[in-house]
Amino acid sequence: MIDGKILFLGCGHMGGALLKGWVNFGGLEKTQFVIVEPSQEIRKILKKDGYKTFAALQKLPKKTAIKLAVLAVRPDVLKTVLPVLKGKLSAESLVLSIAAGKEISFIQKFLPDNVVIRLMPNMAVAEGLGVSGLFSSPKATQEQKDFIYNLMASCSSVLWLDKEADMHKIVALGGSSPAYIYSCALALQQAAKEYKLPDDFIAQAAVNVFLGSAVLFAKSQGSLQDSINKICTKGGTTEAAVKCFNDKNALVKLFAKAMKACAARSKELAK
Repeated sequence: MIDGKILFLGCGHMGGALLKGWVNFGGLEKTQFVIVEPSQEIRKILKKDGYKTFAALQKLPKKTAIKLAVLAVRPDVLKTVLPVLKGKLSAESLVLSIAAGKEISFIQKFLPDNVVIRLMPNMAVAEGLGVSGLFSSPKATQEQKDFIYNLMASCSSVLWLDKEADMHKIVALGGSSPAYIYSCALALQQAAKEYKLPDDFIAQAAVNVFLGSAVLFAKSQGSLQDSINKICTKGGTTEAAVKCFNDKNALVKLFAKAMKACAARSKELAK
């Protein structure tokens, strides 16, 4: 890999999570980054945290050597910013895109000389607990692939994909999944209101149930099914509840339906 800066083109929710993950878990220093972000509010926060920021690509100093350019803008913005970005890159600059639905072939129409790798992470990379999928253009060297893989492995479970089309599966499984879990917590919270307990207690309990359960499982030695079995005593209360989830495979079917809808929408956005 060439020496130079890591450019973040956009640093909103997902870009910010990735930046945090790389700094907190990937061993990178804040001085290694330059960030182009149009939001003055976000720039103000980043500058306070010690990052070098710019309002637009055009304001980036001409002599800035870019080792890695991270495309973290909205997919619909790419066709506007990529022609400008081309003038800022050398042929050795690596491009990493987290723009959902935009294939490598689309990006290389604007950046034909650069190696492009696609990344689909989720927000939990900020806490070192993410889920990520990677796919690279054929020109990627093993050194480039190892560089990106090691960065992502520092803050997430990561999988190299054999087919770019499998990115839609990673979106369904990992990229969108935090919202699935939040939806489960919200459903538990709303269902519990039937029992007329204080609203503030119910809200906190719903959060603690998921947080506590995750910590317990992380410290366990077995599978998810083992953890369920430990709580489900024969003929007990938990077993009665879990049987409702398992009746006609209801919970699995609901998640499968949600994931298929997510993947289908991802494919639509790619068109």
